[in-house]
Amino acid sequence: MASSSNITGNDAPTLETVVTALGPLVGPNMARSAARGQCEKFGLDAANLSPGDLARVIDALAPGLRVFVGRARTDAALAPLRRALGRDARDSKEER
Repeated sequence: MASSSNITGNDAPTLETVVTALGPLVGPNMARSAARGQCEKFGLDAANLSPGDLARVIDALAPGLRVFVGRARTDAALAPLRRALGRDARDSKEER
């Protein structure tokens, strides 16, 4: 499993990659629970997420995460994931 700090263009992020990226900020259990909760909310199979699904989950997690750790830390944690998905770090619906 790749951590967010070493994601390259060849490493497709997974839900566990998201959990690894968010774990240092909110703890691994909270990160896993929040990510899986968003999958359930959207009716997604957490084990089989497309890049678009994963981007949707990341975008849904961002606002709540900002409440707990602030914009800068949230954006720093999510930016490598968004880049690996081929999205600009600012390309999230809550910032449009």
